[in-house]
Amino acid sequence: MTQAQFSESVYITSNFLSEIENGKKGLSCETLYNICEAQNLSADYLLFGETKDENSPVESIMEVAPDLSLKELSVVITYLDALKKMKEL
Repeated sequence: MTQAQFSESVYITSNFLSEIENGKKGLSCETLYNICEAQNLSADYLLFGETKDENSPVESIMEVAPDLSLKELSVVITYLDALKKMKEL
């Protein structure tokens, strides 16, 4: 990917990207977010060069699920179904 392609993918100019790379300019939270999204990276990795060893979302749900009542689990499932339907629109 060229610098021009990358800068376009994160909605900034090539000149601004060059200034960021050379330490002449900082970047906004929005630009950081766009970079993370475009490159499928975490902000921890970009900012600190490492990622935290966190559970996957599924593992996190499985850790919490046993402590929930059937009614609470039903609410979670309804919520997840609604999110899925929204993504399909």
